[in-house]
This record gives sequence, C-alpha cells and structure tokens, in this order.
Amino acid sequence: MTDPLPPGFRLSLARGVRRPLPTVLIGGSPTRVMRLSARGAAVLDRWLDGNPVGSDRGEGLMARRLVDSGVTDPVPQRVDARKGGLRCGIAIPIRDDPAGLEATLRSIAETAPWAPVVVVDDGSQVGAESEVGAESEVGAESEVGAESNAEVEAESESALRVLRRLEPGGPAAARNTAWRSYAEADRPDVVVFVDAGVVTTPGWIERLLPHFADPAVGAVAPRVRARGGRRSSKSISIYERHRSPLDMGPHASLVRPASRVPYVPTAALALRMTVLEELGGFDETLRFGEDVDLVWRLHEAGWRVRYEPAATVTHPDRETLPAWIRQRFNYGRSAAPLASRHGSAVAPLAVSGWSLGFWWLVGLGRLRPASALAAFTSVALAAKGTRRREKPAREKSPRGRPARQRALAVELARLALVGNLRSAVPIASALRRAWTLPGAVLLAACWPRMRTRSRRFASLSATAVLVAPGLSDWWRHRQDGMGPLRWCSMRIADDFAYQAGVWAGSFESRSAAALVPRFGTANVTSSAARPV
Repeated sequence: MTDPLPPGFRLSLARGVRRPLPTVLIGGSPTRVMRLSARGAAVLDRWLDGNPVGSDRGEGLMARRLVDSGVTDPVPQRVDARKGGLRCGIAIPIRDDPAGLEATLRSIAETAPWAPVVVVDDGSQVGAESEVGAESEVGAESEVGAESNAEVEAESESALRVLRRLEPGGPAAARNTAWRSYAEADRPDVVVFVDAGVVTTPGWIERLLPHFADPAVGAVAPRVRARGGRRSSKSISIYERHRSPLDMGPHASLVRPASRVPYVPTAALALRMTVLEELGGFDETLRFGEDVDLVWRLHEAGWRVRYEPAATVTHPDRETLPAWIRQRFNYGRSAAPLASRHGSAVAPLAVSGWSLGFWWLVGLGRLRPASALAAFTSVALAAKGTRRREKPAREKSPRGRPARQRALAVELARLALVGNLRSAVPIASALRRAWTLPGAVLLAACWPRMRTRSRRFASLSATAVLVAPGLSDWWRHRQDGMGPLRWCSMRIADDFAYQAGVWAGSFESRSAAALVPRFGTANVTSSAARPV
C-alpha cells in the first residue's frame, strides 16, 4: 500500500530520532539515514509544530514514507468511539478461568459498555455461561463441535453472547470462532480481542480506534501492563512489572520484524474485520506464537500494525514459579514453528557483522584490533552516507555544502560507533536466550590455545553476559525491594527457560532456523522528500 497518509493526522518524531541538519533525519527502526529536500524540511517543520497533514497528495506521500520508516509516529485525531463511524465488537476467549472472565467483563462494562461482546468458551470443564448468566442476560448456549469446527451463533437480545466449543482447540481456534460468529447484520468493522483476566482502563478503546482512520492500518495494540495476581509471589510481581514479555514499553511504534517492537500480543489487540477475512484469522495449528504469526502475516500482506501505549490494559502475573517458567518455555518453543513460516524474522540476533566482530575481539582482550575495527566501520559509514550529493539545481548557494557534508559525516561516524557499543545488549541477549551451549563449547575448544590475557577477558565477558543484565535491572528498580541476588536469579531463569524452549522446539521441528542470526547494517536512503 502506497497511499498517502490521510489528512488530519499529526506527526511527532519517534523515540531516538536525531536531526543533525534540517534536511537529515537519523533513526527509525531499523536505523536509517533519510535526506529531505529544502521544501521537504520546511513541510516537516510545519508538522512538528503541530499542524496536521493536509490534503496535498505529495505531502501525504512524504508523511507516509516518514511513518513507514519509523522516524515519525502518527498522532490521530481523538474521536468518541461511539460516534467515530466504526462498528466495534469485543471477543474474549476463555478456558477454565471464571474469575478472570468476571474481571474482564466488569472492566469492559465500565470502559466500553456500548460494545457488543462475544465470549468463546474453549471446552472449559465448567462452562463460561454459568459464570455470566447470573449477572447478564445471556442467550441460549451454543455448542461448537471441535470435530466439525463449525461456528454457531447464539441468539440474544443482549450485548453479550456466549459460544461454547465442545472440545478445546486452543486460543487461535477460540478467537477464530469469535470473529466468524458475527452475522452480516451485526458485522463490526473492528474486532478487539481481549483475553480473560485482562482488565481494561478508561479511554483504552478511544485511543485505539482513531488509528483506523488510516486505511492502511490493519491492527492496533495497547500497552499490556503486568498486574499482580491474587496469589502471585512478591518476587514474580516485582519482576513482571518491569520484565513482562507482554509489555512492549512506553513508546509508540510501528510493529514489524527487526524493529524496536517486532510483535504485539493478542492479550489485547484490535483488528479490522476485512484483515481477518483476508488472512483467514489465526493459524489454529499453533498453540503458542499464533499472535506473532498473525502480526507478521499482516506485515507481509502490506498492512500496517501500530503499537499505542497511550492505551493501557493490565494482565495478571503467573501465580507460581513453575507456571512462570513454563510460560517462558512455551514462548521459546514457538520460535521454531514461527521460523518455518517467517524465516529470519525469528532470528535470535539481528546485528551488523562488524559489531559482532568488534565484541568478539573485545571478549578475547584484543582491544587494539577491536578499536581499529570500530574506527574503520565509523569511517566507512561516514563515507557511504556523504558520497551522494544533492543536485546542484536545488542548491541555491554551494558555500554551506562542505560544512553540511562534514556535519553529516560526523553524525554517521557517531552512529557507527554508538551502534557497535550498543550491540553488546542484543549479542549478550542472544548468548543467554539461544546460544549458551554453543558458546560454552566454542569457548572450551578455544581455551587451550588462548593466552592468559585472553582467558581473563573471556572469563570476565562470560560472567558479564550472565550477570550484568540482572544487575542492571536491579539497579534501575532497586527501590522496589528485591535484592540483587534474587533479581539476577530470576533474570537467568527467565532467559534459560526461554532458551530451553527454543532448543526443544528446534529438535521437535528438526530445524535450526530459529537459532540462526541475521546480519545487516544501517540503511542510508534519500527518498523521503521525492513527492514534495
């Protein structure tokens, strides 16, 4: 889809984007360098001052490119969800969680009472209708047989309907049952999936729906914050508050593979009905990772997916340590099936080969070669970015061109240097969450041939990989009362449980695709202002 961004949207610079020159933007996800024409820079200034995107097609195409590159975030106009022109329905899959369903229905009744709700009971031992029937006017129960996988709609004059599957088919099957149950007469434009146990907050849906004013947006997700369960331990609650795998952070983002927000969970996710029909909904063969798979299929089909943290919901923590570890294991186990469908999008590491080489040399104590490599990559990227000059016809005065070229070269050199340093985080994460065993085998094989200095650095590096992330987390959140030893232990358990799942899934699928890294470098482009 290459349609312009619709009029009325405002733009803001995305997190971490730098503008060293009026005509240069550095940032996005993945990082890129974008050059603007003088007119394009003036248009961007107007947008950043708070003016909305107008009806001019050229400017709309420029806004689309800026948003799609991740250097700007769209800010839609706020509208009343009940008067915004979009028909919205809410779908709740459930299996054996009556307390969670009750909490979710209560919060939806308070925050979106106008939205019709479909509850799909995925073969619970005690039917969901027994939990809501006492407080809600629920229609006759519908039995959905797993063997036929047919969806049957329960007739009711109420805004709440309950469907029951005779045999459990998993979250994907329950969600498909929900959205397919809508008849043409009450077919919504947007289906909002909310898991049982999720508690919505005031204004959450009013912040999601305005993004659908952009016809290219197929899905929008809120921020999912952790919420202590009734029996959750204090340690799990504190850890999940800051390290929940469902929480994508406080910054808005375009969602796609290899970006800062590569996926969003379906604990709460709004989807266009046309998108569900086009893609066939969720893949019911996936017990875990079906939400990641759908989001990536949306991206591959050309749809945009937005993450909107201004809208928030909460999700309960796992209540016991075994359940918490099992959750992480199952998340890792989904990596192999996802890799078979989406290839390198599941790679445990996406980094420049130069950065990987830099930290390999540092880890062995070869500081001089590492410094030389860092200097070379800085100079190479600076030369690549400044090699292409602006057309003389657009340059009214060439006097300032050398100074601008030097300033751009400095920024690009800085980008390469900072990129090498920051790559330590994803490299260490990959070692803890995918490659601990291969890394240990490689280190053991090299150990007899290593000098004393290299052995010291290697030992220090291995210790840092294991302990530094937990210590860093603890230092930032030490006011919460968890000690450093317990925090580091939970962080290591978190990463190793996920890694065990990755390896288990790889053995089951007989494929190592989920363990293979992806290499790339910063993108240097100058097409942002072409339409203007």
